Amino acid sequence: MRKLKRIHSHLLTLVFLTLVFLHFITVLLLAVPLLAEPDAAVTAEAVAAEPAAAAELDAGALAELEKITQEISDTTMSPFCPGRTLSACPSEQARQLRMRIFGWLKKGYSPTGVRNQLLTIYGGDVRGTPKPEGFGLMAWIMPVVFVLVCFLLVAVLLRRVKKGDDTEPDAPVSDEMKTRISNELEHRR
Repeated sequence: MRKLKRIHSHLLTLVFLTLVFLHFITVLLLAVPLLAEPDAAVTAEAVAAEPAAAAELDAGALAELEKITQEISDTTMSPFCPGRTLSACPSEQARQLRMRIFGWLKKGYSPTGVRNQLLTIYGGDVRGTPKPEGFGLMAWIMPVVFVLVCFLLVAVLLRRVKKGDDTEPDAPVSDEMKTRISNELEHRR
């Protein structure tokens, strides 16, 4: 009976850890920004189509601004497609906003200045991550706490499995006792 309880306990722990693992993987998949569609990215070719833009910057500077624009778009939530980043939003307004971000960078705005400009225009909903203050701090701390608790649970489980069953085996039953039990059972029938 003890062995059955121990197996049951290990199965429950295994199911719990599997659910924790699946939850962790789900959180990771949701945290990774969605891949941008091929036509959604601001490209150097699109900017080069504007003669003024191509004349002012060389290819290396355009590539760097394109990279920064993509980074900002990957971490900014789209005001036009709820639940999607700006780089993953297929709408025309999102494409125009990405071009606008590129234009701000071209004018000399820093990435922080562009983010502040977006916050001013569209509000805090465009922030891709919560502020690390107040309640938003919990969003940064809880995943770390969750992982540490999972490691602790795994360590405790491994320690229990490694130790094995610490209970002493039942005392052997003498032949006299077996005979007595058999007689008693027959007497009750």
